[in-house]
Amino acid sequence: MKAERRHELKTNTLDQGIRNLPEISREHGTKILVGVLAVLLLIFIVRQRVISNRESASRAAQRLDQARAIINQLDEAVDMGLSARPADLASVRKQAYSGATDALQLVLESADDPRLLAEARLAQGDLNWKLANFPELPGAQTQPALQFPRSPQDLLKAAQDSYQNVAEDPAAPPESVRTARLGLAAVYENRREWDKARAEYQRLVNDAGVPGPFKNLAQDRLNNLDLVQRPPLFGAPATAPATSTAPTTSTAPTTTTAPTTTTAPSTSTAPAPAQR
Repeated sequence: MKAERRHELKTNTLDQGIRNLPEISREHGTKILVGVLAVLLLIFIVRQRVISNRESASRAAQRLDQARAIINQLDEAVDMGLSARPADLASVRKQAYSGATDALQLVLESADDPRLLAEARLAQGDLNWKLANFPELPGAQTQPALQFPRSPQDLLKAAQDSYQNVAEDPAAPPESVRTARLGLAAVYENRREWDKARAEYQRLVNDAGVPGPFKNLAQDRLNNLDLVQRPPLFGAPATAPATSTAPTTSTAPTTTTAPTTTTAPSTSTAPAPAQR
């Protein structure tokens, strides 16, 4: 009797639950649907953000590559030398400054990768360093159109600030920091601040973590420092090696290689002081 009673109660409960399903669905179905839609929306937002970040990094890398190519035009202009008209050289210098500055500013505003940011600041340093050492154009004394609006001292200060920013940035990659210190040493040599230049080179030589090519380049500059203690002429930055390959000489104009992915460029440049 009791078993039959329990069975009857269970049957009634199940039957009542089935009859109440439509009402439960109406009451909680909207909440469940909203929850599912919220999860799907969150997944969509995260996915779009990842895609957007990748696209932003890719655009920043392309702009950095563009800026380096523009900076190289300064070397090409100097190589033309007296064979080019002063007005043409002045035009190249002006366009290089404007184009590279704009491209690098876009990188700094859009990138969040520490390596890209460091490389952009190094490129800023290279740009200002080359402009500071750009030879005076014939006729510039009397023709304002051949003059550059910023003085060499101002440009060297801007280059120093860019290199210093990278050298003191804890998030910057080690190879970028080493390149920045070579850049600082080049600026100090331009200013004939020999003790400061020697200190930067010696710092790289003494650092056990510095790869051989970097250390050899710093040691070479250190050994020849007495020979370059003269008023500098225009010189082009030399490659600061970021791999195990041997460094190039300090007279060969090079720039950083274009990044092949959206992560960061593979190598970086460091100015080498010019000699008179």
